[in-house]
Amino acid sequence: MSKILEVLNMIIADCSQDVKDFDGREFNGKTLGELHGILEAKIEALANIVKKLAEKVEEAPDDTEHR
Repeated sequence: MSKILEVLNMIIADCSQDVKDFDGREFNGKTLGELHGILEAKIEALANIVKKLAEKVEEAPDDTEHR
């Protein structure tokens, strides 16, 4: 779980840095392409985290009968 939290913290930090990096830059095809690539990488990282968590849920024993 610590790897998941590490990646989430990196994404949060990267988003904050991206705002600073793109502040005041001209909005054109080049910056749009850069932003698209950055966002795509973050979406992929988040999707991988969701997948890992879903796999852990699927692997966990079903304890609903004890409730």
